[in-house]
Amino acid sequence: MMIDSPEAMLIAGRDLAAMLGKGDVVTLSGSLGAGKTLLCKGILQGLGFCGDVPSPSFTIMNHYAPPDVRLPVIHADLYRLNAADELEELGLLESESDDYIRLVEWPEHGGTAFERARFKVRIAAVSEGIRELNIEEKS
Repeated sequence: MMIDSPEAMLIAGRDLAAMLGKGDVVTLSGSLGAGKTLLCKGILQGLGFCGDVPSPSFTIMNHYAPPDVRLPVIHADLYRLNAADELEELGLLESESDDYIRLVEWPEHGGTAFERARFKVRIAAVSEGIRELNIEEKS
């Protein structure tokens, strides 16, 4: 699908949120500035969050919990990971994380850890302000 504005990206995120449930993993791939965090903001809005959604680039993970969202969410940005084994230190793969919706930017930095994600999102810049959004759902 072609996305031609930030608002359209937020709408796509809100639409995706309607399909998410406990334990779902959404991976988001794309170049720097492609719109991964903006899509996550739309997802969080769709889950009921009304606040600011900062990029977790420096914190690596941001947590959102009810009542601010209908289901707990971990929003992770793996860009700064040097090796996939660093995921263990983060706790992102621990069984209690299965209670969360996990939004994972830069999943390729996690090796094969997220191959079974329910939704794999790819965002590509087509031209100035235009993005191609591909969402693949695994059954």
